[in-house]
Amino acid sequence: MMPLQQVLLPENYSSLEVDLPIYVESPDLSIEKSRNLEELRRNLPSLLANFQEAKKQKDEYYKESARKVMLVDDIIKKQELHNELKEFVVGIDASIPNLKEIEALEMNLTTKISHLEAKLKELRAEFPASKKDAADSLATQAELSWADYKHKICV
Repeated sequence: MMPLQQVLLPENYSSLEVDLPIYVESPDLSIEKSRNLEELRRNLPSLLANFQEAKKQKDEYYKESARKVMLVDDIIKKQELHNELKEFVVGIDASIPNLKEIEALEMNLTTKISHLEAKLKELRAEFPASKKDAADSLATQAELSWADYKHKICV
């Protein structure tokens, strides 16, 4: 039997859906194999649904992870610029007008960093890492069910 990912491809899934009821009725099959195939036929839609949901959740997780990475990179860049400005203020004897301009830039960057950190915190709350764990669990359950059917049917 082929791996679950291949079975759940649309063309293979539809063939299996059509062929399973016919194969279940085959007189050459033992009663146990016939029951196992019938059980597989009944559970095939839920295997497909679980596997597709796991894939969707993983895709969402990776997309959100990429957004978090981009936000963290942006925060780091802005913090580096903020630190450079601070060092500039400390390192030179700036005139009052330049100092006010630098302080205004510093305040602006501080505000931007604060907003980005709030966004990151929001993302973390919105999309916890446990969503990936749930997706992994669904995929694992589907794979285990498939392996169990393969074992029951192919033995």
